Amino acid sequence: ILVDFAGQINSFYVSLTGYQEMSRYSLGWSVTAATFCSCHSLLVTAGGPDHPLTGKSRLVGRASHAGIVALRLLNDSPHYVELLDAEEQSVLTSRAWLPALPFISSAPIQDFITKLSISSCGSRLAVLHQSGTLSVWLIPSLVLESSTRLEEQPLHDECN
Repeated sequence: ILVDFAGQINSFYVSLTGYQEMSRYSLGWSVTAATFCSCHSLLVTAGGPDHPLTGKSRLVGRASHAGIVALRLLNDSPHYVELLDAEEQSVLTSRAWLPALPFISSAPIQDFITKLSISSCGSRLAVLHQSGTLSVWLIPSLVLESSTRLEEQPLHDECN
């Protein structure tokens, strides 16, 4: 699986004699980080500043508010299913008819995600934000377990 910064996801079948593209999918927004959870067959992505769910007040407390979206991998077409609840889906569909006007659209998020990492047991997702905040989310539910700002981390201001 290959995820690029433009939000394009390509999967390939690789063999000793070469490779073949199996599927192609577009998220519709940029991606700053991605990781795969083999325990749950989930591709977890972090959206860039153009992510339509990031920072929406209706989604506070959800992973999508932080720009995190999980996709379930399927063997058959469409090969990827975005795991969003009804509220998240309504935010996505409501933006389809609105033009991107500066006075209507939300301000871009300033604290985007730079790194995602799944624990070895596949039960937690560690997320590093540009600000230095470290958050931990439960997998596969994407419920926030903890969040620690840089200033709250031990020895954050030590010189190395």
